[in-house]
Amino acid sequence: MTRHQEDTMAGQIPKGVEVLVKKAAVDPEFKAVLLDRRAEAAGRIGLELDAAEAMMLAAVPREQLEAIVARTTVPAEHRRAFLGQAAAAMLAAVGVMAAGEAVAGGFGSGGIRPDAKPDRILPTRGIQPDRPALAEQIERRVIEMVARRAKVDKKEITAGTSFVTDLKADPKWLLGIKKDLEQGFKIKIPGAEFKKIRSVGQAAEYVYSAIEGREEEIQRRRETTKPKADPLSLTFGIRPDRPLGPLGGSRPDRP
Repeated sequence: MTRHQEDTMAGQIPKGVEVLVKKAAVDPEFKAVLLDRRAEAAGRIGLELDAAEAMMLAAVPREQLEAIVARTTVPAEHRRAFLGQAAAAMLAAVGVMAAGEAVAGGFGSGGIRPDAKPDRILPTRGIQPDRPALAEQIERRVIEMVARRAKVDKKEITAGTSFVTDLKADPKWLLGIKKDLEQGFKIKIPGAEFKKIRSVGQAAEYVYSAIEGREEEIQRRRETTKPKADPLSLTFGIRPDRPLGPLGGSRPDRP
């Protein structure tokens, strides 16, 4: 099968199979299951495939499926859904991405659907519309760190690159990349949390979440330390730093 045929097929993947492919693109362990034990893959995330989807998945040659997974990208703002184990969240993310592509393309000659509201195409985590650019920058920087640490060309590193399976990382190397991430992004990664990070995409998603949480905490602190207006100044226009004049007399600042 030619590259063009594979691309054409990739564009016709049913939603259920698309969920499996996108999860495989960001989760190396799941990718191995999908390629070698397809009937088990959907069950791992509680996804029910219809008869047509199951038949299509079973019929795709292993090499072709692997090529499709390799060329599949998942926007950074949706990676959390596919790194989890909830099929419902992944299906929702696929729907959001499809809605965004449809709005960008104007739904063909018919224009934008009148029922396509802006909040349907925004990320599902409450991220501001300009934040995905930050996520992409973080991912590129993580890829550069990993490539430098692994001493390979960064073009060989993708979000789906597994530290152990693809880069043959040993414990010392893993500690080194953990240190790179912490120093490079000024964050702390607890050991227990780092053990869950097995790929470049998972590392980028953790960093993004950590930075997002840090900014939210800073904002909360700013709001809680904001000086409160004095009740007297609000009610009577009296400044608390100016002494009151004699009772019954005139105000010292009024002629």
